[in-house]
Amino acid sequence: MRVVAIAVALMPVLIGVADAREDMLAELLAPWPDTHASPHGTPHTHAFNVEPAYLHRGLRVDYLIDTNVGGDIDEQELGFELEWALTKRLGLCIEAPLIGLNPVAEQNVTGFGDMAVAGRVLLVDRHCFLLSANVELETPTGDAERGLGRGEAAFSPTVLCWMDLGHWTVFQGQLGPETGLDSGETELLYRFALTRTWQGPVKFPCRCRSRSEHGHHDHNDHGHHGPGLTTLYLETVGDTNLSDRQEGTRLDMTTGIGYYLTEKLELRTGLRFPLCHPKRFDSQFIFSAVRCF
Repeated sequence: MRVVAIAVALMPVLIGVADAREDMLAELLAPWPDTHASPHGTPHTHAFNVEPAYLHRGLRVDYLIDTNVGGDIDEQELGFELEWALTKRLGLCIEAPLIGLNPVAEQNVTGFGDMAVAGRVLLVDRHCFLLSANVELETPTGDAERGLGRGEAAFSPTVLCWMDLGHWTVFQGQLGPETGLDSGETELLYRFALTRTWQGPVKFPCRCRSRSEHGHHDHNDHGHHGPGLTTLYLETVGDTNLSDRQEGTRLDMTTGIGYYLTEKLELRTGLRFPLCHPKRFDSQFIFSAVRCF
């Protein structure tokens, strides 16, 4: 009788799992809905350091200035990240950095760093919660001898989550290992972001296109973000070396603000700084632009 009671109690859960699986299979190749907000109208905001669980189409350009990297190098990076939703459940991400190194006692070095390609699958799609699997392969395109790359390919499967906390406040997370394919060295990556968004003043009203004329949605619908949308970012980035415990844990924090100049263009700035030793750098200044398609 106890077994029967347990089976009856678990039946709704099993039915829910089966229904979710059927929904995912049915939507695996369905067209991507051109949406930049949840069904409740909460904007999808792309964190500085956390890959989003939602699928979208956009280009992000980051200009990073790192001071005192490794104790004797100032570094500048111009990073490009293209995210493209292929279907309602499948997405692709391509990253390519251009790096400039300014050592204290040596000549400056400039060149492309390691490129990365990632596939993303949206596993759970609910109004207030999203869960995705992200599989990234980093290729050794950067010259390791000149300090522009790690010198080996790296594989990183991570889990991404997006949680609507209400009032346009969102929690985002990313967790998983990163392994060098030649060395076998493995790090555990964990990244978390808390964002708060509100409708700010529209600085360029002439750029705002009428919804009635062009068919676009305002910030309360599910289309592109409305001009003037403003977001505060608070993020924590950490990694722990699982292969060599003497390397310890590195933990950084990022604070920033973003503003939608138009319904498809967000301009952002941020500051990243270490919270503990060993440190990656003394500070990192971030200037970023996100173009939604």
